[in-house]
Amino acid sequence: MGRRSAFTQLGTLAAIGLALLGFAGWAHAHGTYHDRLAAASSKIEAHPDRAILYVERAHLYRGHRDFAEAMADLDRAEALDPELIDTDFMRGLVYLDLEEPENADTALSRVLTKSPEHVAALEARGRTRMLLGRYLAAARDYDLAIAHQATPQPEPYLVRARALAAAGDEHLPEAIAGLDAGLARMGPAVTLEQAALQLELQMGATDAALERLDRTAARSPRKDTWLARRGQILEGAGRDAEARRSYEEALAALSKLPASRRRAAASRDLEGQIHEALERLSQKSVAGESSGP
Repeated sequence: MGRRSAFTQLGTLAAIGLALLGFAGWAHAHGTYHDRLAAASSKIEAHPDRAILYVERAHLYRGHRDFAEAMADLDRAEALDPELIDTDFMRGLVYLDLEEPENADTALSRVLTKSPEHVAALEARGRTRMLLGRYLAAARDYDLAIAHQATPQPEPYLVRARALAAAGDEHLPEAIAGLDAGLARMGPAVTLEQAALQLELQMGATDAALERLDRTAARSPRKDTWLARRGQILEGAGRDAEARRSYEEALAALSKLPASRRRAAASRDLEGQIHEALERLSQKSVAGESSGP
């Protein structure tokens, strides 16, 4: 597998996630930027030959968008320990921030040559390849990231599906199958279900999308939103009579909510949208009758 990195030794996916997200939450939890920078610099003064300390300070610089300082520290880390994969991992993230995906891909590929199961590097390179328009290569990186995740998360499944969909309509079935694999592994996840439903609609698989929607709605304590969405799908498919029934059922479900929930802005907006849809269907029906024989 190659040399283990200091991040791998931290032992948590949370640490990896923070690396990808720029350590924003970590930063707020551990004092001001300048306090943390001073502490990191003090460590380096005490141990100037420890490469990982320069990488850690590069994290701080990156979070503050001091990219030149970050790169300088990464150069120092590399000079001290050319085999430390954390250096290239962080370099790849900085290149992503700088909107230099070709350079990011090169740096992250060096990480993965040494450590093929580095989940964070796989995800970062997958995003890089999305930016480069290398959609199938991005999907393959996410295949590996998902396979090596200790704890499955929805986001990699979603990004992989987006990559496959971007690669062309012929890859939509694989994208949907990948989302279903995530659901099988993690259990119900509305974000994955909605993404798969949208892809089924993109394929023109209206009945499959409706079946998925009905399964999702059955697990939801509130039916009004799902019924309204069902009406939209049916209306889009030209199945106006069925759409009308779904919209009317959505209104009925809204009417059964407690008064406080019915008065909520989201509920009022949904009710307005349903009435607009019913009016639209009525006008369409009248226009059809007037143009008949």
